[in-house]
Amino acid sequence: MDSTATSEQITAVLSPDQDAATTKRLDPRPTTPGYDRGSESLVHTTTLPDKSVYSWPKLVTAGILVLILVAVSVGVIWSLRARSRTADAIQINKSLIYPGSRTIVDMSDSGGAVLQLETSDALENVRAWYEANLKPTKTLRVTSTSVIQKKENVTVTLVSEDKLTSIVIKQVR
Repeated sequence: MDSTATSEQITAVLSPDQDAATTKRLDPRPTTPGYDRGSESLVHTTTLPDKSVYSWPKLVTAGILVLILVAVSVGVIWSLRARSRTADAIQINKSLIYPGSRTIVDMSDSGGAVLQLETSDALENVRAWYEANLKPTKTLRVTSTSVIQKKENVTVTLVSEDKLTSIVIKQVR
């Protein structure tokens, strides 16, 4: 045999229709016993965070905390606005409160104030006290059981009924 003849063999040519890519994705290889090639265990999935981080009790608790924060915030804002309105409100001068009387209504806002008092003193005693302390510029006896007194922006209405005298003091801005 000729040594030159055996050393020269035909060169194999790869077929031109094969993929020309230099790298190729390989199928994953089994690493555990009992691997089944069709199983879902090796299907590519995106990694999700641990479901316990987003569990319903935690979401409900977070929602409740947010609602409480909103409620507290609204309450604080409301009280601050109410306080500023009260600061602007007109107050009845305390020197006009009949001694020993009981307060029935006390309302005020930025436009004025109303104070209703009640006493067991007789109408004439209450009228005389307001005559001395208010020093009204106008007095009107409406009936034998009612009197209206006025000075500038303050009006005092006195009404006697069933052994009680009702006093309504109105002050406007």
